[in-house]
Amino acid sequence: MIFTCFPPQGKCEWANLIGFVREYNRMFNKAYVRTACLDVEEHSSKEPEVLLEALGDIPIVIERKAVVWPRDYFSDHANMHDFLKLFNAVVDDRFKDSLYQLTVTPDSLKGKTKRQIKDDAEQLAAIVMANQTSAKSSVGIGQDRPAWWRFRPLSMDERDDFPPNAAGVGINVMESVWSIWSSDDSQEDYEVVKPGYSGEFERAASAAAEKFTNYGDHLKLLLVQFHGEGGSVLDDEDEMSIIQSAELPERIDQVWLARHEWVNASDFEVAWERAR
Repeated sequence: MIFTCFPPQGKCEWANLIGFVREYNRMFNKAYVRTACLDVEEHSSKEPEVLLEALGDIPIVIERKAVVWPRDYFSDHANMHDFLKLFNAVVDDRFKDSLYQLTVTPDSLKGKTKRQIKDDAEQLAAIVMANQTSAKSSVGIGQDRPAWWRFRPLSMDERDDFPPNAAGVGINVMESVWSIWSSDDSQEDYEVVKPGYSGEFERAASAAAEKFTNYGDHLKLLLVQFHGEGGSVLDDEDEMSIIQSAELPERIDQVWLARHEWVNASDFEVAWERAR
């Protein structure tokens, strides 16, 4: 399944790789430990993220890459977070009695500047604040022009995945209710999305291979995590197919794919599966 939010950020990737190394050691009965954050400690050349060593075993270097499609996905996703934060700064105090959902279309976020996002969020929040009684009704409020949006409370059936006392406003980005997706549309999406991710994976693999130049006597691992909008079109098998059918640079020895390991209906941990 494709991940929809940002990958974890940090100066050294070790915090994001501890779980993988722990699982790798368990699977292969090894005792690898991190001995260096290479891309932080070595500035004279392009370096992989971490170096692992274990007594009697070949050293390992790891590079982790986010495979993102479309390429502007993260900037649009950042707009979504900013939009909700700015919207909630105005409405939050008046909508803590239940769970509410603000639904907007992708066009509300794509390609917008930070100033445009701020202006749009504050204008929409002002409309909701001016119509609080209707906004809290089961139907909620919304408009179709100049941009489609809806604001409403979640029904009890929709609250099943949330803690009993959860309250506040969340955001949902989707096409308007007037959009109808046919099977032909889905096939067309697949024929665009899969090649998009394939190209981005090959770019990521090529960039990773550059960082492995000085580590010919090490085991070189590439860890990839797919991010973006393709989750409704591509499944886990498609991601595996993209990796397994790609032309892999010789410097890469193994490729591992990030998976969702669901803890419950709404929470997951990142698990890893070898793809090459």
